Amino acid sequence: MLAHPDLDWEWLIPEMTRRAAQNRLGFIVAIARELATSQVQFQAAFEQLCCVEQALERVRLVEEDTLCRASMPAAERDWLATMRSALARRWHMITGLTTEQLPYAERLEVRLAL
Repeated sequence: MLAHPDLDWEWLIPEMTRRAAQNRLGFIVAIARELATSQVQFQAAFEQLCCVEQALERVRLVEEDTLCRASMPAAERDWLATMRSALARRWHMITGLTTEQLPYAERLEVRLAL
């Protein structure tokens, strides 16, 4: 999302909403936005992601979800629910994923230049 902020959002947001996956997309967009916050080369992406995040906020679901593991054991689900980031909590996502776990994103500019 940082490298390609010009995704077809007008198609993607309704499609994710139709699949009841807007919270997943919202969480990933919010993670990308946070990564873009401190990096000047991603200013255009930051602005686009802010707009997308606001649009997804309007259709955010109340029910909790995981990024991909619906069969997550109850003990793991409970632990992650208490240990998750504020961003994951806001998007009702049961995950341990944080921006700190994505250190390669800071090197994205180098890969894009190649």
